This record gives sequence, C-alpha cells and structure tokens, in this order.
Amino acid sequence: MDQLRALTLFSKVAAMGSFQRVAVAEGITAQAVGKSVRQLEEHLGVRLLHRTTRRCTLTQEGQALLDTTRAPLDDLGRALQQVHATSQQVAGALRISAAPSARGLLAEPVARFCERHPRVQVDLLAHNAFADTVDQRVDVGFRSGHEPCGDLVARRLFTVRQQLCAAPAYLARHGTPATLGDLRRHRCTVFRDAQTGRPWPWQLGSAGEAFEPDAAACTNDPETEVALVRAGLGIGLLDGICAADDLRAGRLVVVLPDLHPEDLGFYLYYPSRRRLPQRTRAFIDFVVAHFSGHSAGR
Repeated sequence: MDQLRALTLFSKVAAMGSFQRVAVAEGITAQAVGKSVRQLEEHLGVRLLHRTTRRCTLTQEGQALLDTTRAPLDDLGRALQQVHATSQQVAGALRISAAPSARGLLAEPVARFCERHPRVQVDLLAHNAFADTVDQRVDVGFRSGHEPCGDLVARRLFTVRQQLCAAPAYLARHGTPATLGDLRRHRCTVFRDAQTGRPWPWQLGSAGEAFEPDAAACTNDPETEVALVRAGLGIGLLDGICAADDLRAGRLVVVLPDLHPEDLGFYLYYPSRRRLPQRTRAFIDFVVAHFSGHSAGR
C-alpha cells in the first residue's frame, strides 16, 4: 500500500464527503478511492469512515487521524508545489565543473548567462580530474580531450588541435627540428593524464606513429606545461586552448606543423536528458549557441 497516497485520498474524502467526488477530482474511479481507504483501515485496524449510499462521514478514529495528518499533508503539498514551480524557472544553484585551463573560455558565457538570468547562482569547480556528476552533484561539466564515457550525455562544442610548440629562445639555442628524427634530439615536456596517471601519448603524423619524447619534465597540469615550454625548457605537445594566447603573442611558435595527433574536442557533459531543471537546460542551450563555429588551435 502507498501510505502517502492512501492518506491523501482519505483526507480528500473527509473534505468532500464522497468517494465519487474525489474520483472525479483525481481522475480515477470511485472504486479505486474506496479500495485505497479500505487498505488504510485494514492497515490501522480501525474504521475511519461511516459510509452510506450518498455520503461518507468520519468516525472518531477517522477524525483523530485527520487532525493529526492535516497539517503535515498541507505542508507536503506546499513543498511539492514550490519545487515544481522552481523547476519551471531559470533560477537556483548551478554547479559547473571544468579544468582550470578552461576558465578563460568559460568566463564570458558564464558571465553573460548570469546577466540574462540573475536568479541563477553559479558554483564553478575548477580541477583537472574528471568530475563525478553524482558524487560531486555537478549539473554541467566541461572537459577537453576525448569524449567523456559512462552514463553521461556529452556534446562536442568544438575541435581542439594539439601542436608541437617551443619558445623562440629555446629554438635559437637548440635549433628548429625539421623532421621527426630531428625531434628525437630535443628535450620535451610531457603531460600526465590526471585520471590514469600515465603520460599522454604522442601519436604524430598521418599514420599516428607513436613517438616517445625525451621528457625533461612531466606534469598533470596543462597550464604548468605551457609555462615550462614558454620558459624554454623544451618542446611540448600543447593544446590549442592553453597555448592560444602565447601563440598569438609570439611567446611560442609551432614546430613541425604537419606532425600532430588526431584532433581532440572540448566537451560539455551532464548526467541525463530527463527532468533537467530549467536553469540547467537554459545554460546548456546558451553555451552551445555561444561556442557555435568556434575552434581552438586550427
């Protein structure tokens, strides 16, 4: 027996005085209403209603039950109405997860979205590890790399290219590699995947040839790797998001432009398409529109 449902129907019968009136109001049969009340009486071991062919009235036990449950049922009804009303509004807390290196990309759309919807409060979690949307109660996540897997909905917002980059000062000291063989004589920086703990593979060339660099340094933070390359430590395989500003400013240059891995993506992901709050759905649509036609490193 659904006790909450049975109590709700009982309270409505007490108020309307008829199984038939409650049935019409609830869109069910009078028999279903009567069965629910009978099950409640059997469960409690008392009669709750005096029944006639025309009307139902409360017994002493029924009145006592109604007096005890009326306020909690009213409170529950108001709470459910409030949650439903909130779910239909673009308002409330929106928890977003993204790598620190993506903050420059996300600052603009997040700011514009909050201007448009001032009743939304954004909680932005910045970390390189992939966020568990359930354990960390994340509404929307962003990740650069391969498509997120698992029980998630993922949308590729734009393409991200990885390119071999170096500081002009480093190339002035050590020369610019012209072939893959030349690259083997250079020191390099390596990115370590935050999830697996393994170095990110360098699959270079049209055939995706595996290349093992001479690692002068290894880090699990892409911004740190960019900083090391910019400082002249060596050549790094950098993504177009993190390296974009330095490439535009000339602090980094691309070497061996024809040797680069398969393009990655910048992804938006969320737990499910079903029953998304309006604030989450509105934010997803806003971000997809914002990044339409965008690319990084191409």
